[in-house]
Amino acid sequence: MGQNGTKRDKMKMSHLTKTEGWDGTGQMPTGMPNVPPDVRRFELDYAELNNKDFSDMLEEINDLTLLAGIANRRKVLNAPNLKRYSDDQRKLILSRKYEIQRKIKK
Repeated sequence: MGQNGTKRDKMKMSHLTKTEGWDGTGQMPTGMPNVPPDVRRFELDYAELNNKDFSDMLEEINDLTLLAGIANRRKVLNAPNLKRYSDDQRKLILSRKYEIQRKIKK
């Protein structure tokens, strides 16, 4: 496999996202060997992002269910060893939640 992975490798990952419990929280499920390099960007945990990058990531979320998965990623992924969100990150999550709720009411 090349540095960027082949089209076939990307198709395999696309299939894995649908069949192996990939939940959209930015976390890679355990037990996934041979992950192509273009997917390894998920190795950085959301709690390790700086506030600007974390806020930018949240801006892309427009669904309360997905936001809840991100907010509760340690429980959703059954990974209590993951770093907890900072107080600032929790505030950003709640702020985004209220923004989405306001959009839904309109």
